[in-house]
Amino acid sequence: MTRIGLIGCGMWGRNLARNLAALGVLAGVADRYPDRAGDFAGEFGTSHVPVDELLAGHDLDGVVIAARHRHMPNLPAGHWNAGFMPMSRNRSP
Repeated sequence: MTRIGLIGCGMWGRNLARNLAALGVLAGVADRYPDRAGDFAGEFGTSHVPVDELLAGHDLDGVVIAARHRHMPNLPAGHWNAGFMPMSRNRSP
């Protein structure tokens, strides 16, 4: 079964979480605001943890990043070493 983690629980994150949950592949969510991630986890029936724990401990097949480009350098270095190919459709600065 495919397992996808979601980083970023804002407006785009909500759309992505809804679709990933509908597909049955949402394995966990993370956000720089833990309360927001907790709300998402409850709403979409998954867990919420810090980004580094999501990447290290959830046996993921992929990660969706729903964060502005300016926040990406703040992601833990482990993300870029976790074996995932980063992709983004976000064009905002």
